[in-house]
Amino acid sequence: MRHVIDGRTCDVKVPNSRDGGNPLSCKVFVGRTTEDITAEDLREYFEKFGEVTDVFIPKPFRAFSFVTFLDPEIAQRLCGEDHIIKGVSVNISSATPKADNNRGARGGGGSNYGGSN
Repeated sequence: MRHVIDGRTCDVKVPNSRDGGNPLSCKVFVGRTTEDITAEDLREYFEKFGEVTDVFIPKPFRAFSFVTFLDPEIAQRLCGEDHIIKGVSVNISSATPKADNNRGARGGGGSNYGGSN
């Protein structure tokens, strides 16, 4: 179910795993994006794989974005692949939260998610 809190859209999700393991993420990290690639470009490209529920490009621009799918299986299937979007080779990896002990290790700040490149 979607909610809006302080003007930001939020999804409430129940983990897919009942055995205490890591649930599959619906979100992928899209690395090596350029400023010419818009959220609409990403949505249009990735919708051919499955339903896209959200596209996030950080402001100011930081050469990455996140795409969230309705189905976590689709997101996981795309991980580890390179795709060409508007002539740019982008890399898809799992959008997993950084461990607290690694936060800030790459120059810090910003998002709590990162790609596993």
